Amino acid sequence: MMRSACPAGDMSELSQLEWRCIECFIRTVADAASDRLAEVWLYGSAARGDMWAAFWPMRSDIDLLIVTSAQVSSEVEDAVRHATYELFLEGGRRIDAPIRTRAQLREQWAPLWREARNGIQLWPDRFANRFAN
Repeated sequence: MMRSACPAGDMSELSQLEWRCIECFIRTVADAASDRLAEVWLYGSAARGDMWAAFWPMRSDIDLLIVTSAQVSSEVEDAVRHATYELFLEGGRRIDAPIRTRAQLREQWAPLWREARNGIQLWPDRFANRFAN
């Protein structure tokens, strides 16, 4: 059973439905990536607080960076990609969620890593304890 969807005290621009979608997405990633999941960061306009309003014809996406300790299988990548589509249909915002290892972020994706770390760490900080048995 999921508890309150919104992490305490922040991100009022995201609706309760969008937080539930993010929580569901992180649960899917945690289940699929298992012990390789190291961090999940919310970054971009949602983290900065300047998302396009829900009533505008164009909607901001939700940017999440999935950081793993080691490369994940193509099956895990497919599960993550599939989850983003399902949650777009449910929540109405596209979730952009690249999966990168810590080594890849250091060696090839330093600008993405810097931007994400200016955002909000969701895993393990805010959601890991929700998934404990």
